[in-house]
Amino acid sequence: TLSGDLDWIVMQAIEKDRNFTEAYFRQGIILKAVRDYPQSSKVFLIGLNTTADPKKQKGFFYELGDNYMLEGNYTKAMDVLDHYLQAESMNRQKIDQAQLWRRNAQFALRNQKTASEFLPRKLSDTVNAFAMQYFPVMTADETELIFTRRVGGRDNDDEDLVVCKKDSMGRWMPPVSLSPNINGPMNEGTCTISADGRQLIFTSCMGRRGYGSCDLFESRKVGDEWTRPVNLGPEVNSPAWESQPSLSSDGRTLFFVSDRRGGIGNKDIYVSYKLESGKWTKAENLGPKINTPYDEISPFIHVNGRTLFVASSGKLGFGGYDIYRSEYENG
Repeated sequence: TLSGDLDWIVMQAIEKDRNFTEAYFRQGIILKAVRDYPQSSKVFLIGLNTTADPKKQKGFFYELGDNYMLEGNYTKAMDVLDHYLQAESMNRQKIDQAQLWRRNAQFALRNQKTASEFLPRKLSDTVNAFAMQYFPVMTADETELIFTRRVGGRDNDDEDLVVCKKDSMGRWMPPVSLSPNINGPMNEGTCTISADGRQLIFTSCMGRRGYGSCDLFESRKVGDEWTRPVNLGPEVNSPAWESQPSLSSDGRTLFFVSDRRGGIGNKDIYVSYKLESGKWTKAENLGPKINTPYDEISPFIHVNGRTLFVASSGKLGFGGYDIYRSEYENG
């Protein structure tokens, strides 16, 4: 792999010069990219000790702060982030990010007991049968679980929508392709389904005529078959990326994520409403109460139609993406 080749080159450089500061930084970045945060932090610390140059040191402080947050080592994160903020005065974007990480570390230290109360359990290996599976949605009667499966761990590996159904004993049966009308040779995934189980909106990337890199499509269940998908059109889709839809129980309100221009952050949550004519209204940004200058993803509207859950990397929390809840009141 590319990261493996880079790692070998970096190791050769370090063997030739044990004080090659930049090589340690590069090796730490490579280890971070494959999510080996503890080893990445060890390498960053070695590299940090090879230099007294504040300009080089601050890069290590910044990356260590991120690593320690990802590891949940909040005390160490605050320490190195303090060093970074003392050393950096020019890069406004990184200063803002470091300040957010530091606020999150303080929040996490105050609220660790609360976090330990929530202990998710992994579903059976019958469901978790692939290299990657994610973005699950459940039908209202809780008998079918639809999710995205990826055949490998790389970004360009094929994605399809699969469904698991419960047997008479309430156990999940092996996942099967949702429909040949929906799954094709390109990528399909991140779906949402109406409460009656007959309306499906999902993401399709390439392979179908659309407006951008990934668009939202709709399919309806007629009898036991899903119809050929229809693009939701330019009021919802754009030349940018649209994905991660969540449909209200009545099928008339659609929340989704887009990285289109004019948003508040890189990825924002948008909403569109279905008219009596069947057309969707022009998508609206949910605004600064929900969206931040960072990323908001994975919206989920509760069956009550009022409670919206989103994941955000820009609000006060435990670091990375946390899940937040917002209530719809008085418009």
